[in-house]
Amino acid sequence: MGNKREKIAIINLTRMGDLLMTAPMIAHLRKKNPQAEIHLFAVTSYLPIAKGLDVDKVYDVPFSRLTELSLETTREHPKISLLTATNEMKKHLNKLRTETYSAIYNVSFTRISALLAWWLQGTVKGGMHFDEKGIRLIEGDWAQYFFAGNLNRSLNPFHLVDVMRGVAGITADDMQTRHPMHYSLNGDSVPESQLEAMCPGINKFQGPRIVIQCGASSPDKRWEAEKFGQVGKRLQQEKQAVIIFVGTEDERPLADIAMKRMDHKGYNLAGKTDLPTLAAVLKNAVLLITNDTGTMHLAQSVGTRSIVITLGAALSDETGPYGEGNLILEPTINCFPCNFRVNCPHFNCHSEIDPESVT
Repeated sequence: MGNKREKIAIINLTRMGDLLMTAPMIAHLRKKNPQAEIHLFAVTSYLPIAKGLDVDKVYDVPFSRLTELSLETTREHPKISLLTATNEMKKHLNKLRTETYSAIYNVSFTRISALLAWWLQGTVKGGMHFDEKGIRLIEGDWAQYFFAGNLNRSLNPFHLVDVMRGVAGITADDMQTRHPMHYSLNGDSVPESQLEAMCPGINKFQGPRIVIQCGASSPDKRWEAEKFGQVGKRLQQEKQAVIIFVGTEDERPLADIAMKRMDHKGYNLAGKTDLPTLAAVLKNAVLLITNDTGTMHLAQSVGTRSIVITLGAALSDETGPYGEGNLILEPTINCFPCNFRVNCPHFNCHSEIDPESVT
């Protein structure tokens, strides 16, 4: 029998954008370990994204349930006993403990990800984990740097993609080689028949398809929907653009507000696309206009350029588009970016960027 292939584990229990930013790290590990299998541990809701990355196996981590179990046992009036919570947690973790790894890299900074890194069989070479006494350890200079700098992230000069590459052991020489972000679709695009069903009449228009996302993870990062509508209307008038709004179901009302500014001449797919379909819609577009969101990383990963309006606590140096051909618009006021520990009372930065600047 032949030798068993070496296996490498990556733990990334974060959201869509951070998960997509793992792609260059994976490419680095592929180059350095061409014969190795790479396994990725990701949260349940983002498995479609994880499966589009260049990995050999994806493990479904029930992060929400594991977090709930850990919180229940620390409350003053827990709903379940410590023994019950421990037994259920071990049951979930044991399902993930099926291989032995030559290297484990944890690029999440949560107790659950550290617990998983400790529980897996193998050597943690980068990121946070626990020792046998339950003491937290952080392996690697890059992981220690980023963990220590989390309270002063606005001072960090490195993009998160490069931080994760550093956690994976990249050298100074390797850092000069930039692996692009990449997400593989099942097929090159959404079939035109499917797109026509989602956007009736779209195929009769010859203008460029431009995608807009009005939402963001927090209000401080969210440019006003009316302004996105003004941008869409100008693009329709000046470029005969076909405007497609995307986002979550909760963001659908924002897209409705923007479309009202456009006399409802556009398509609102917010809440109507799963992640692979969203990726395909982006791939079929010439441009994405968005706030700082995971969608901009998905666009980057399928080769579509973005105009990104960066507001509030968003840090473009750390989490902006990773690659060439994108445009980032930021305010030039002293309080930008917001301190993560301060709730902004005015959002003055929003008025610093006008629709004319975007178009």
